[in-house]
Amino acid sequence: MNVVIGPEADSVVNVMRQYLRSGTTGCLFAAAYAAAKDAIQWGVWSGTSPSESLHAGLSGFFTSAAQILRPGIAVFPEIRTADDLVGLLVGLAGKTGWSLSRDSWRKYARDDELVSLWWRTPAGLRTSVMGFAPLGSMPVTRRAPFLAIAAWAGPKLNPQKSTKMKTPDPSDEVGFVDLRPLQPEAYEKMWDATRQRVKELTALPQEGAARPSVAFCLPAACAPLLAPYYLVPSV
Repeated sequence: MNVVIGPEADSVVNVMRQYLRSGTTGCLFAAAYAAAKDAIQWGVWSGTSPSESLHAGLSGFFTSAAQILRPGIAVFPEIRTADDLVGLLVGLAGKTGWSLSRDSWRKYARDDELVSLWWRTPAGLRTSVMGFAPLGSMPVTRRAPFLAIAAWAGPKLNPQKSTKMKTPDPSDEVGFVDLRPLQPEAYEKMWDATRQRVKELTALPQEGAARPSVAFCLPAACAPLLAPYYLVPSV
């Protein structure tokens, strides 16, 4: 896989930016970041087979994004199938800073495999990597035009999140909920509207895979291919 720059990369980024801005994910915060100028760090990789250095390249990408206080989104426009996605995940699993785990269904269970992808930031925090893919097994809120992985690898910058968190904030983890809100005065309204919109989008069919800890929902046939690479259960 190689990093792509120039007009082709710009075209891919524009497609993904329009997808996020459209509200199809249900997340008003993602739409706001996609609409804001230079609020997201984008990277585009060509090819379908991960190279030996891909994990290091992605680690450097997310690190550089965090240094300028931006979330990073890495896009792989040529990965179209579940098998190719499995190849990407296997290529990252167990490499320095990267780990893969099976997540569990909490409701509306089906045979598909729930996969969590984690990366450890230079500060030693674990961040849950969010996945997007043009696959029917993915929840509609993550069914994007291109395959992509996204992460926030910076510090905890959102003092408002505690008002909406239902579980204790892990001191050793960081995630998109830790991003500084672009519109702090509207944070609570945007949070409530996001939850309502996601509920509407996942009503039919009822969806149990649309959770922050789930990077990808893959067909059941992928389970035995991934099982040897799971290190620890998802938390």
